[in-house]
Amino acid sequence: MDDAHHAPPEHAGPDLPDTTLTVLPHTGLAVPDATLRVTAIKQMRHSHGVAWEATLHRAADHVGWFANTGHGEESTFNPSNWDTFSLRDFERFARACTRDGEPLAYDELAIDALVTEYDMQVDIDAARAKGRAVLRLADPAGTYPDLTVAHPFRLRDLPAQQRLLNELRMRQARRNGVLDWLDQTSWTPQQRQAVLREGVWEWWDGTAWTPLAGLTSPPEAAEQT
Repeated sequence: MDDAHHAPPEHAGPDLPDTTLTVLPHTGLAVPDATLRVTAIKQMRHSHGVAWEATLHRAADHVGWFANTGHGEESTFNPSNWDTFSLRDFERFARACTRDGEPLAYDELAIDALVTEYDMQVDIDAARAKGRAVLRLADPAGTYPDLTVAHPFRLRDLPAQQRLLNELRMRQARRNGVLDWLDQTSWTPQQRQAVLREGVWEWWDGTAWTPLAGLTSPPEAAEQT
């Protein structure tokens, strides 16, 4: 990255909007400024994992990048213009954020949530373009280790919905990606089994994520077929 990423002397920075928080749709993160968003992500695989860089805008202004080297280090924010939106400004933003009414334990959780918001919206847009619905697995830890798509007609009645839910549970139990993800956690075997047993499959209805088991109407994508 270029010299714009190196820290100059700090400044007071712009004030965040008033105390009203906006809840983001895909992660439940409540933010003080909903115009701060990821607009693009680049990834590069290497021998240790995946490095990525996410472009960050505040309204129409490009304000910097989130980045992760893929070597097990924390994700970071790198400002593009310290006079527009500095590292301290982002720290103020992150510390004003809440989830379930509680402040975040550390600033990187705000980075993770904004990146997840972008990733999930990309998946939703791609599925809608094909007339399909997006479903995700929400686990008790508040993360989403699996995501898939389904034909909307499978969600129109309860018997078809139950068959789909059973298939998803089998997918959930056998997918190496989910099992590998669990193996990387420090959870006990009982906690890991709880994820496989208690994780909730949800579908995106166009405005919110709805538990699959409670579905009573077809998803938004069905209207576009």
